[in-house]
Amino acid sequence: MATNIAYGWSAAAMISVVLVPAGAGADPATEVRDTPTCRYCPDYRGTTGWVEAGAGYQDEDSAPFGRYTGLDDDGFHGVLNGRIRHRGADGRYLDMAADDLGLESRRFGVEGGIQGRFDLSLEYDEIPNHRDRTSFSPFRGDSRLTLPPDWVPGATTGSLPNLGRDLRRTELETQRERLGIGFRFMPESAWEVFGHVRREEKDGTQDLGASFGFNQTVILPAAVDYETDDFSFGVGYNGDELQARVAYDGSVFRNDDSAITWQNPFVAPGANTGFGRLAGAPDNEFHQLSAMLGYALGKATRLNAKFALGRMTQDDSFLPHSINPLFAGNALAADDLDGEVNTTLAEVRVTSRLTPRLRVSADFTYSDRDNDSERRQWDYVVTDLVDPAGTTRVNTPYGFTQNLARIKAAYRLPRGMEFQGGFEYDRMERTFQSVNETEDRTVWGQARFRPARTVETSFKLSHADRDASTYRPVAHLTDFNEIQNPLMRIHNLTDRTRDKVSGTASWMMTPAVTLALDVDFYRDDYDDTQWGLQKANGRMVSVDASFFIREGLTASAFFTNDRMESDQAGRTFWSANPADQWVVDDRYNTDTFGLGINWTPMPNRLDLSADLTYSEFRGDIDYADGTGARPSYPRLKTDITALNLRGDYHIDARQSLVVRWRYEHYDEEDWARDGVVNSLATVLDLGREAFDDEAVMASVAYRYRFD
Repeated sequence: MATNIAYGWSAAAMISVVLVPAGAGADPATEVRDTPTCRYCPDYRGTTGWVEAGAGYQDEDSAPFGRYTGLDDDGFHGVLNGRIRHRGADGRYLDMAADDLGLESRRFGVEGGIQGRFDLSLEYDEIPNHRDRTSFSPFRGDSRLTLPPDWVPGATTGSLPNLGRDLRRTELETQRERLGIGFRFMPESAWEVFGHVRREEKDGTQDLGASFGFNQTVILPAAVDYETDDFSFGVGYNGDELQARVAYDGSVFRNDDSAITWQNPFVAPGANTGFGRLAGAPDNEFHQLSAMLGYALGKATRLNAKFALGRMTQDDSFLPHSINPLFAGNALAADDLDGEVNTTLAEVRVTSRLTPRLRVSADFTYSDRDNDSERRQWDYVVTDLVDPAGTTRVNTPYGFTQNLARIKAAYRLPRGMEFQGGFEYDRMERTFQSVNETEDRTVWGQARFRPARTVETSFKLSHADRDASTYRPVAHLTDFNEIQNPLMRIHNLTDRTRDKVSGTASWMMTPAVTLALDVDFYRDDYDDTQWGLQKANGRMVSVDASFFIREGLTASAFFTNDRMESDQAGRTFWSANPADQWVVDDRYNTDTFGLGINWTPMPNRLDLSADLTYSEFRGDIDYADGTGARPSYPRLKTDITALNLRGDYHIDARQSLVVRWRYEHYDEEDWARDGVVNSLATVLDLGREAFDDEAVMASVAYRYRFD
């Protein structure tokens, strides 16, 4: 990844040298004093911006605190940010932006060129994901995971004598790096040629489940080493009436770890089952040609269209049936998938203002995913242990064809009133799935009112029905159709009724106080489902308020309640035992409160701000079987308290000190994260603990502004 950083800085330096003339920043006032071409236009020529540098300190390690920011370690870190903007008299321009260069979440970008002639751009950013630091595992290695040489296997997790001694901390985290360059060239005033090339590298460690036999399961700390290149090239035309674009887009994904091998920590269930192996994500490519068109059909009507043809391919070599040498003679039906999926997309949209008060629009989308991968019958080995002779499975190359049509109308009345309505029809035809076809029909209406000069409201209703064709459980699998209960339904492939109600209101109580309300309700019913998701509903209510207290002092506050519920039922295979039938009622509720204040106690000298956020999540799972037994599941809880303070002290018009202080407390109760690797007799887990993290970060930076 260090190579990406070096290339990035080199390219940024070249763009800066080419686009900013020597001495451009030495005396920007010289350029500003030149007479602008537009007498009444503001003159933006010259170099403006700011840079800041400093240091920060964090008192505790915390994965939640720095999950995506890089503030996961205690100790010192650098603070380095900036913005630079240059506009030359000859049309040359340069924009540079840098954020968090001292952290793992650093971002840097530069764009420049000559206005109306060409643009060059470079972007570089890193994205960390520190998921967990409380995991423990006895495994060592990356794509080949082994146990200590003196490891003693056992029949269950409770009979592994060296487990406690051999556990070591294993952090679950990944890091992404992206580097890209782009260009745009305008040979004529209405024409442009454009393109970009970007590479993303992702490495780290993720959790992955694996098993031996039928009840020996391990959660592995598996290595991640991915590389993705995406690129595009196109030509565009931007006229007064006609706009058009033709482009090519491509993406190439590579996985440096084609397989993950792990040592069995349990007593081997059969001969040669001391090691297992799983295939990694396969290398693949995607290529697409697209064309877009926009055309003004007079002053009140516009046509937009898009057409795209794409192809996805995957021909990574298959692994053998098993790592177990007992099955070395089992021949594969093919060396690789030779997978090919062809995609077609066609969209057309017409919008028109038929009268000064009436607007209408209609659009149609055709999307086809034609999976040309060959279907074959495959012998297989169950968990490296059993060869069910004479039993085969057939791969199912899923595909679909979608026809989506929508129509919408809006009519505006006096005094801020407006009525809107529409209808949507979505037909999906599927191949090798449990249903051949689904049809969704949605009708909706919305009204906007202004009952008073300082009040605005809106109200929306929608109703949707989905009709599915005859349901076929686990279709197109040979010999194993009995695995799925024929009364089971997949929720997105079965009949459903959905009703939604939403509304908004805003009220300017006084010139200094504004209130806003947003409300959303939905209800999904799956009346024809006996086993599976039967019902789901939710609501969201949000209240916002803003206050202008006086010049230099403003405040804002909000409260949001988000609640979701669902009912589902199931039964274990074909069992008639009431104890093997069950129903589950899930209820999840999240309350979030926020308060913000901005204060300038000393104009042109001191600016202060504070933001407080508190979020509380509660989740309840009620389970009951056919006998009336109700096992108790502890309530799920997550509480997050975050406070951000900032102060800007302006030494003079160009110099200032920026002080930041951030506090966060992340506390959760999760019965699945008990900090024990052997809670279950046949599952060797990573022993992740529920978070109870508290961290404080403070930083001081010197900022210099030039203009």
